[in-house]
Amino acid sequence: MQHLFSTIIHPGHFWRQIKMSELGELYVSMTLKSLALSLIAIFIPVFLYQEGYSIVEIGLFYAFYFTCRIVFDLLAGYLTARFGPKHLLSYSCILLIVFLGLLLTLPVYGWPLFFIATIKALFNSFFFVAYHIDFSKVHSVKNAGAELSLMNILVRTAAAAGPFVGGVVATLFSIEVTIVMALVLVLLAIWPLLLTAEPIKKQRQLNLNTFSMKDNFANLVSYTSLGISRQVGLAIWPLYISVFIFTDDIYAKVGLVTSVSIGISLLVTRLYGKIIDKNAGRILLNNSSIFNTLIHALRPTVGSLGGVTLVNMTSELAETGTILSFTKGFYDEADSAKNRIAYISMMESMIAATRAIFWLGLVWMIMAYGDKTALIASFYLAAIASLLVTVQKFAALKKA
Repeated sequence: MQHLFSTIIHPGHFWRQIKMSELGELYVSMTLKSLALSLIAIFIPVFLYQEGYSIVEIGLFYAFYFTCRIVFDLLAGYLTARFGPKHLLSYSCILLIVFLGLLLTLPVYGWPLFFIATIKALFNSFFFVAYHIDFSKVHSVKNAGAELSLMNILVRTAAAAGPFVGGVVATLFSIEVTIVMALVLVLLAIWPLLLTAEPIKKQRQLNLNTFSMKDNFANLVSYTSLGISRQVGLAIWPLYISVFIFTDDIYAKVGLVTSVSIGISLLVTRLYGKIIDKNAGRILLNNSSIFNTLIHALRPTVGSLGGVTLVNMTSELAETGTILSFTKGFYDEADSAKNRIAYISMMESMIAATRAIFWLGLVWMIMAYGDKTALIASFYLAAIASLLVTVQKFAALKKA
C-alpha cells in the first residue's frame, strides 16, 4: 500500500536517482504527523490559558521553549550527521508522544511549564532539522515547486481537518480526548520512516565552521522575520481571539476558523507550485509578504467571528505563497552549501534565538502595558517582520 501511494504521486519521476518510495514515505509520515499535531497545536496556548496560566506565564513558556531550541537545533544537526535524518524523525515522534502525555496529565500532576517546554523544544528541533535535511536531499530541483506544493497540500489537508475535529471533540468531550487522538496518530506516523535506508552519507562529526554568517546574513534576516510572522499567526493570534473575541465554545470556534482558512489556501497551492517552477518565486514571495503585512496590521480591528474568519483566510493565502517560495530558495541554498547539515542546523538555531528574544520582549510589554496592548503591539511587529522577509538573497529566486 505504501509503495502504491508513492507510485501514484510520482508516476513520472522514474529518472530520479533516489528510490521513488523515499519521497512518498516522507509524504505519508508528514501527513500523519501533521494531522496529529493539528488536532492540538493551535489550542496549546488556549489550553494553558484555560488551565489558569496567565498570558505572562504562557509567554515565558514560549520564550524558554525557543531558548532551548538554540542548543537543541545544533544537537539535532550533530545527531543527524551521526545517525541520519530518518532516525531523528523517528525519535522526534517518540518525544512528541511524551509531550502530548505531559499535556494530557497536566491538570492532574501540574508539571512545571519549563519541563514541558523542554520536551517540546527537543521534539521540534529533532523534527525540523531532520525534516529539512531529508527533504532538501531527496527533492527534485527541477520540480521543487510541484513537490513542495504537493507536500503542502497533503500536510495542509491534514492540518485543515485537525483543528475543526480537535475543537469539536474538545468542546463535546474534553481537550484530553483530543490529545489521546493525537497520540494514536503520532504512533502511526513513525511506521513510514522505517521502510527505507537513510538518504544521506553519515558523518562522524559536524563542522559548523562551514557556515558563513556574512554570506547568509540577508537570508537569515529573512528567515527570522518569517519566523516571527508565523509565531504571531500560530500562537499569539489564537490566544488573542480566545481571550478578547470569543466568549463561549472557544475550542470549537478557534478550530472552525482555522480549518476553513487552511482549506481555502489549498485551492491555490498547486498554482503557487507552478509559479515557483516557472522561476517566478521571488515575485510570489514579495507580493505574498507585502499582503501579509497588511493583514497583520488589520488584526487589531477585528471583533467578530466573521472578521476572524476573513483575516485567517487571507492570511493563509498570503503565508502559503511566502512559505512555498521561501522554502524553494532555502532548500536550493542548502543543496549548494559546503555542508547541508551545518547550514540547516545553524539557520534553525539562529531563528530560534530571534524567536526567544521576541517572546521575552512580548513578556516585558505585557508586564509594562497589559495583556491586550502587548498582544496588539505584536501584530504590528509581525507586520514589519513580514516586510523584512523580502530582503532574502536566495540564488534560486533571483530569476523572475
